[in-house]
Order: sequence, then C-alpha cells, then structure tokens
Amino acid sequence: DLGTRTRLYNLPGPPRECASAFFEGGGVADLEQRFGTSQSHLEHAVLRTVGAPESLVEEPIREFLRPGQNPRIGITAGADGVSLSLLARPSDDGRSAREVLEERIRTLEERLHPYVWGRDEQTLAEVVVQDLHRCGDTVACAESCTGGLLAGAFTDVAGSSTVFTHGWVTYANEAKVAQLGVPQDTLEAVGAVSEEVALAMADGARERSGSRWGIGITGIAGPGGGSEEKPVGTVYLALVGPGCREVRHLKQYARGGRAFVRRQTVRDALNLLRLRLADSSS
Repeated sequence: DLGTRTRLYNLPGPPRECASAFFEGGGVADLEQRFGTSQSHLEHAVLRTVGAPESLVEEPIREFLRPGQNPRIGITAGADGVSLSLLARPSDDGRSAREVLEERIRTLEERLHPYVWGRDEQTLAEVVVQDLHRCGDTVACAESCTGGLLAGAFTDVAGSSTVFTHGWVTYANEAKVAQLGVPQDTLEAVGAVSEEVALAMADGARERSGSRWGIGITGIAGPGGGSEEKPVGTVYLALVGPGCREVRHLKQYARGGRAFVRRQTVRDALNLLRLRLADSSS
C-alpha cells in the first residue's frame, strides 16, 4: 500500500525516451507544481561510465545509493555501459540543488575513475573527438568485423574532420594485404582474427594516413564463422601511437547478436583511445 500521498510516474525504459518523457512529458512540471520551484527546485544529471560491470561501479559508491540520500541515485546497465541518474534537491544547510548535485558528481568521478567518461547527452565519440582536439592529435582506423562503424562514430561528430583522417574497411584478406600492408605470411600463419593482424592493421592505418594514432579491428561478429578456438564474439582491438602499442583480446557478448558484438567493439575502441589520450596528456 503506497498511501494516498504517493504519486507514481510510469516512464519508458530506454534512457533517451525516459529523459524525454520525464522532462518534456510533464514529470518535472508536475513535481515543480507539487513542491514549488524556488527552495524545492530539483536538479538532474546523468553520469556515464564504460569498461566496468554494474557490480564494479556500485561497490565504491554504495553508501550514496542508500534510501534518503541527497541526491538520489539510480543505476542502470546498458549496451554502452553503466549510467548513474542523479536527482538533487536543496540541502538543509542552504546549498542549492545545483551545488548538491555538482559536489556529488565530483565525488563520483573521483571514486569511479577511469570509468567515467561523460554526462547527460554526450556520446563517447564526442568526448574522444574533444580529447583529440585538446591534444592536437589525429587518428585513422582500419576495420574488418565492424565494417566502418567506428569511422561512422567519429564522423557523426561535427568538427571531427580535423582529427579523424582516414578509415579503411578491409573485410577480405586481399584488402588487408593490398591496402594496409598486412603480411601475407602472417595471415597464413595465424589467421585474420589474431593479435598480429590487428596490430598490422593498426600500423598500416597509422603509417599510410600519417596520423598520430592508428586503430585496427578484426574479429568474428557472427552469427556464423566461429570455432572452438575462436568463438563468435572474439575480437582483437589494436591501438598504436606515441609510446603505445597495445592489443586487447575482447570476448564480446555473442548472444546479443551480430549488431551487439559490433556495437560493443566500437565502444571499446573509442574507450581505449580515450584512456590512452588521457595518459599521454597527464
């Protein structure tokens, strides 16, 4: 029994639809009418993370998730990472809702470093493009299983033409050899889905574009093509750049389907570059 003073808001699950329904569909207006718009003014923000499961995000901030906390925090896991939704009200000591909100966000960012990458309606690609601009760096990518989705993520961002220089989709082995200089004997020895080929693709993208950073992606997006040794969802992601030569062996969630594997891989490629740009500027 919720009682007569309780009001429920039934909102859609997808974050963007939920935010639109709450802010534009009357939720905020209703709360302001009930509680006022001066001393009871509410402030909202969404903090976005990537690279950690919900349990790992929750553990260092559990004290802030308890009932009665100001701001209230909801935690949601999705394909692109874990999001924290904060709703703040003015504090009893006279701080505004905005001050309460920003103070808690600073604490969360400290405790969840390096997983926090942005907030509200930002995209991970936007943040990475901003970081490239700040560092004065450029990037090129060579893709196989993602089929140009990483290049598309970069070029979706206005102004990315000054930092994103080239993109190759080398799906066939012949294209990897001809366009990127991947050694034929490497392909024959270890196969296209391998650490060595991902690195060679990243090297080729960087060298042939003249960019400061090169990304190489090769994997098995499914639904077929997997094996016991290399099941569907196996992806090798390589990043080469100043002081960096790194390969990630990813095991993406294959049950989510081909599109999900590709989406996760683009997310992980952007995040890896974000982390290394932060390292290089620190």
